[in-house]
Amino acid sequence: MINNLIEFLSAYGNLSKSSIEIILENNIIKEFKKNDILLKEGQYSKECYFVLKGCLRSYYLIDNEEKTTAFFIEKDAITPVSYTTNKPSKYFISCLENSIVTAGNKSLTKNLLSKYPEINQLFININEEQLATSRESLDSYINLSPENRFKKLVTERPELIQRVPQYHLASYLGIKPQSLSRIKKRITKNL
Repeated sequence: MINNLIEFLSAYGNLSKSSIEIILENNIIKEFKKNDILLKEGQYSKECYFVLKGCLRSYYLIDNEEKTTAFFIEKDAITPVSYTTNKPSKYFISCLENSIVTAGNKSLTKNLLSKYPEINQLFININEEQLATSRESLDSYINLSPENRFKKLVTERPELIQRVPQYHLASYLGIKPQSLSRIKKRITKNL
């Protein structure tokens, strides 16, 4: 599983053998059970994560209703806004499956960046991609109908359809589960 982390990082830049070793030595692997909460609304996030195994989601609690905003599976990085801003989190991050993640923190990151300048560019590249992905997700939510958002999800992240309960998918798409059932029925009928 740790090879997933090295493969992910290597996609963003060249890493020397010594950089890889120091990353492996310092990354803390944590295991969480299904339904465990990594971050609660109001908490300060002290860690960022990389998913080695499992499925997690972020969501807001609005009027006692959960509004899912993102899903994270193997080879996804999770950088909570609270981790970056040092402000209380406005959302939750929880496990939909038993999950294994690596957890990093600011002192570890600072230490790595000071000892291994090549890692600096790698972090910049990762952050740029995360920003672009977030922007694309927001644009899709604003510009596409629920049916087209679902089609896009099926095309771009089909594994989520099998792994995530329908009511969470519906929340992510901004619709009720009954509407998602009707959309699925229409799409299946047209195949």
